[in-house]
Amino acid sequence: MLKITTIVTMALLAGCASVPTMQELEQQAFISGDWSAVEKRERSLLRRQMRAGEQCPAGKMRVFEAHITMSHCSCVAGDMTRSILAGR
Repeated sequence: MLKITTIVTMALLAGCASVPTMQELEQQAFISGDWSAVEKRERSLLRRQMRAGEQCPAGKMRVFEAHITMSHCSCVAGDMTRSILAGR
């Protein structure tokens, strides 16, 4: 039982560990010359922004179009989208 309690406690403490700010990462990179942590954080932030994406106003739906050479997201009227999907 003590082992389980210790493992759970360690997991909770690991979840509370502080994450360095972008400024701290950049300062460390200037000193060490290793920019991999900064680049990793930038990629992570970019992925998060892409997932969140553009928020559509009320009454509109977000539509993703993918073509061979490009992809595009846009907000269109919800009624129009529903009629297209229903085949009307």
